[in-house]
Amino acid sequence: MSTEKAIAVISSEPVAAQFGQMSVQDVIDRKDKIAEVMTKVMRDGVHYGLIPGCGDKPTLYKSGAEILTMTFCLAPTYKIERIDLPGGHREYQVVCTLTHIASGCSLAEGVGAATTMESKHRWRGGGRRCPECGQAAIIKSKYGDRGWVCLSKKGGCGTEWKDGDPAIEDQPTGRVENPDPADQFNTALKMAKKRALVDCTLTATGASDVLAQDLEDLAPEDEGFDAPPSGRGQRSTAPQHARHTTRSERTAERGSAPALSEDAIVEIITAIGGCTTESDLKEVGSRIPYGRMDRATRERCTRAYGEQLAEIKHASKGAKAT
Repeated sequence: MSTEKAIAVISSEPVAAQFGQMSVQDVIDRKDKIAEVMTKVMRDGVHYGLIPGCGDKPTLYKSGAEILTMTFCLAPTYKIERIDLPGGHREYQVVCTLTHIASGCSLAEGVGAATTMESKHRWRGGGRRCPECGQAAIIKSKYGDRGWVCLSKKGGCGTEWKDGDPAIEDQPTGRVENPDPADQFNTALKMAKKRALVDCTLTATGASDVLAQDLEDLAPEDEGFDAPPSGRGQRSTAPQHARHTTRSERTAERGSAPALSEDAIVEIITAIGGCTTESDLKEVGSRIPYGRMDRATRERCTRAYGEQLAEIKHASKGAKAT
């Protein structure tokens, strides 16, 4: 088929639709084209993917939307509105328009919004920071009589503090507000553009029956980790059944709840690092929602747990020796 003929075939569909309606065969051809592209070009986990707890329909990613727009010769244009919010935060609202390149017809519009007030941008894990160097590298010393140390292996300065020092122990260790929301402006803008593009692509190509949108951005209402504020000596407020789950229950949970966000994972690891006794560590460990983690995240939390347990045991031996 010549280039001219190929362009003619591609461009005839939207033009025909503009003056009337698509034939049943046109609709079938479009659906077949999407299925063929998903089978032969797009890859699961790269261009689309299932999100745990969000049904059986895969979510279309930005890379997948780009493949579909290229397939149907569609070019995106964007209209961006910026809204400044209190506290230095910002919101972007984006309208994406997809235009058929060969015919110049505008086929669909999609909308997307993002803000630095979203939890993934607004909050950070509240690990203790060194008053000297500012690094979040404070841990309980391996030696029982030396209190706290700014660990050099974590980029710290090596400064030490005694147990009970308010400069360390009065610091919040739970979720804290991001002090620099401007760092997330570009991320929020790109997220809003992506959401608008995916929305518009699904509308223009009629792919909503096989692909969903933005499920990877969803978070449960309570995806956090109810850790003791000081990391020591406080009992969990989580219900008993949340602390003791069987393997089958965790498997069921994995299939029914969205995966944890990075902020929630950091919060868990921070809580692990704040434990100073084995009982506190076990309490924290019993509330880790492993069923909502992928393999890499489970290994990450397990490794942090093991390292903290080793530090606690080492500190306990040092205390007994003295």
